[in-house]
Amino acid sequence: MCPESINLNQKLENRVRLNLFLVLSQNIELLQENINDLEQELKVEQELNPFLKLKALKPPKKFFVNKEDYTENIANTYSYKEHLIKAINEELGGIEKEVAKEIVYSLDGNGFISSEALEDIKKHFNVGWDIVDDARAFVMEIEPIGHGALNPFEYMELQIRTYHKDKKDYIKYLKYLEKRKKIPKEAIEFFSKLKKTPIQIDKANLLPSKVDIVIEIDQGEILYDIFDNYVELSQENLEEKLEDKELERYLKQRARRFAEAINLRRKFLKDLMKIVIETQKEYFLKEKPLKSLMLKDVASEFGISISTVSRLVNAKYVKTPKGVFKLRSFFVRQSVSSKSQEEILSIIKKLIQNEETVYTDKDIEEILKNYGINIARRTVAKYRAKLGIGSSRKR
Repeated sequence: MCPESINLNQKLENRVRLNLFLVLSQNIELLQENINDLEQELKVEQELNPFLKLKALKPPKKFFVNKEDYTENIANTYSYKEHLIKAINEELGGIEKEVAKEIVYSLDGNGFISSEALEDIKKHFNVGWDIVDDARAFVMEIEPIGHGALNPFEYMELQIRTYHKDKKDYIKYLKYLEKRKKIPKEAIEFFSKLKKTPIQIDKANLLPSKVDIVIEIDQGEILYDIFDNYVELSQENLEEKLEDKELERYLKQRARRFAEAINLRRKFLKDLMKIVIETQKEYFLKEKPLKSLMLKDVASEFGISISTVSRLVNAKYVKTPKGVFKLRSFFVRQSVSSKSQEEILSIIKKLIQNEETVYTDKDIEEILKNYGINIARRTVAKYRAKLGIGSSRKR
């Protein structure tokens, strides 16, 4: 290959990386959100931008999970409904307390409640709308605010009235969406910074009702599917003209960026899962320990920063035949022996289980050297304790 050709290829690669960096830097929030938060974000964006079209395909049932599906170390987590009920019991009494509790029990996976559910509560308790509205207002004001809102727009309005009173003039754009073609650029950028659902899954250590990725085993073959395959975002109405030409350009550019970011997110997740499955193949198929896999390995493969990969991995959940796990749990640190901690723990466990004479920690240290694993005696003791195995004097 001639030098000119090499130089041209290098320039093209650099241009692709630059474009990738720009898309990532402008839409990093979309990459890091789990599918529950992403759905709400895109629904709001579609309502505010007339040049954006969200087509949500019906995903298979396999993506929907219950608390029982989670592995034990994840399932014992904080319940936001318990927190709300406690506040209600402390502050309210009589029929208003019962109505407020029923509102909490009727919240969906995003912390919202439907008009139909409120109608049913009103009929069940045989009370007027004043009681229902007062009870819901109380629930919505419990910190963190917003549980019991009807939709993302009412929740965003509550955030403005509570935390951003200087932006009250923007509320009209949330209430009357026919005004969206005249919404100022500054308002759209402000709305994009607001939360779209009161339940922030990863930050509050809560369990999502949908997972981002499903891994299945079919006749010894590992198959995977991602929820993003069922979310399509595209530009539309590009021939439409707005009175404000600057706003028109901004909204069209924003629509293009969103569509590019969703496509990029989908590609990244697919490529990421290929790496995870290839690396951890024996874990899924043969019950072997997880192998070493680092964020820096993926960052190097993708040509992006470790922090960007970390954002992509965080707050996402994977459903497997073994249960539901955080995606990050498949990334394990490499020891000095190039084996993951889990692999070393497995070897130590088997050594002790099969010992003919009781091994001391020093004995295990020497045996591990035959496996090419050079760790100190005190590290052996730490790993043994982690396995719940007593010292040689206690065995």
